[in-house]
Amino acid sequence: MAPGTEHSLGDHEIIADVPSMSLEDSNDTPHMLKSFHMWMEAGTAKKSAKPYTEAVKRLIVSHGKALEGMRHDKYLEFVKSSSENRKGNSMVSAALKKLLHFFDSRDQGAEGPWEHRAAHFEQLYNIARGSAPWGGKSTAKVNASWGGKSVHSSAQENKITSLFKVETPPKRNRDGVAENSGGSEEQQPSSSAKVAKQSHFTLLQGTALTPEQIAIIEANRAAALERRAARLQLPAQLEERQVHVS
Repeated sequence: MAPGTEHSLGDHEIIADVPSMSLEDSNDTPHMLKSFHMWMEAGTAKKSAKPYTEAVKRLIVSHGKALEGMRHDKYLEFVKSSSENRKGNSMVSAALKKLLHFFDSRDQGAEGPWEHRAAHFEQLYNIARGSAPWGGKSTAKVNASWGGKSVHSSAQENKITSLFKVETPPKRNRDGVAENSGGSEEQQPSSSAKVAKQSHFTLLQGTALTPEQIAIIEANRAAALERRAARLQLPAQLEERQVHVS
C-alpha cells in the first residue's frame, strides 16, 4: 500500500495476506463482541461502547480476519488510512484501537473463553445480520470461509422467533364456541391451520404429535371449555332457584 494511495475498507486485496478467521473463532465472535461491549460499559468509554462495538462488528463482517490478524500493524494502518475512516473522523480506527486495548487487558489476549455469552437474538453481537460490509461488497466469500455461519445463525434466529411468537386465540362466546366474524356458522379449521398447529406442537415439544395425541388434546380442551361454561351458568341457575323459592 503506497503512501497517500486512496483506498476503501472494501478493498480486500490489500489485506489478503492477513490471516483469516477460523470457524471456531467465528462461532465465538458474538461472545467476544459482548465481552468487549461490557468491558467498555464498565470503564471510561461508556458513551462510545455501542458505536465502537458496531464498528468492530462491521470490520469483522467485511473482512473476516482473525482477531490476532486484526492486531497486525498492516491491518491497523489499512483501517486508519481508509477513506471511510477519514470521512468518519477516525471513529473506525478508534474502535479498532479500543479493541486492541481490550485484548491487552486480558490474560488470554485475543483468545477465549470470553467473559460474557451472547444470545442469538442480541443483534448487536450477531455477525450474521444487522451490519452491512464496508465498500458495499458481498460477504459471500467471507461467509463461505466461515463454514456457512450466517445460514446457521439465521436458522437459529427463525427458530427462536417462532418460539416467542404469540398466537391470539379466537374469540369465544359464553358457550365456549368460537365466534365466526363472517357469519353465524363456525368455520372449520383449514388444512394450513392444522399444519401450522402441528408445526407449533412439534417445535415446542421437539417431536411430532400423532393424530391420536392431537385428538386427545382437543378433547381435553373441549371438556375444559364445557366446565368453564357450566361455571359461568351456575350463578344464573342459583338466582333462578331463589326466585322460585321466594
